[in-house]
Amino acid sequence: MKYSCVELNDLPDEILLIIFKKLDNLEVLYSFQGVNERLNTIMHDPIFTSRLSFPQLSFNKYIKKFSSDIILNRFCSQILPTIRTKITWLDLESEFMRNILDAADYPKLYALGLYNVEEETAKCLFTDERLVSSIFKNQISTLIISIDPDKNERSTMNNICNHVFTVFINLTHLTFYDAAIKEKFQI
Repeated sequence: MKYSCVELNDLPDEILLIIFKKLDNLEVLYSFQGVNERLNTIMHDPIFTSRLSFPQLSFNKYIKKFSSDIILNRFCSQILPTIRTKITWLDLESEFMRNILDAADYPKLYALGLYNVEEETAKCLFTDERLVSSIFKNQISTLIISIDPDKNERSTMNNICNHVFTVFINLTHLTFYDAAIKEKFQI
């Protein structure tokens, strides 16, 4: 019996799409972006680039998907700038939301999920003149905010809410989410 060896590049685009759809978008982008022109074209499909979710839910708390700063740095310096015009929704964890928002301009971004947000982080983010004038003020119509369950206080939600209503003037959908008590507040 003879064994044949099939490489990833030997597979048709349709099969690659089926395989890649079964994987996490960020892992697909990180693993295959820059390998060759054909894979880059597949990676730039809206299936993989329109919504990027950097945190994941674990034990009622959103945590960052990647533990390595090397991965985050590669996303910020190489991957996000090449797909920035295709991104419509970003889900970000508070620890690195600033890095990702500063990595590129996102002209089609209309939705933002901010997870494990602390009051100080929100204040700094919502008062940054560059972000407020470009992304937040005019583009964002959908906003999801998850308060850090370890620092959740009623005043925190009120203060963040005050910033949200003064900054996001085109907002049509707002959801406050507390992962610790599994409550959603939609406004």
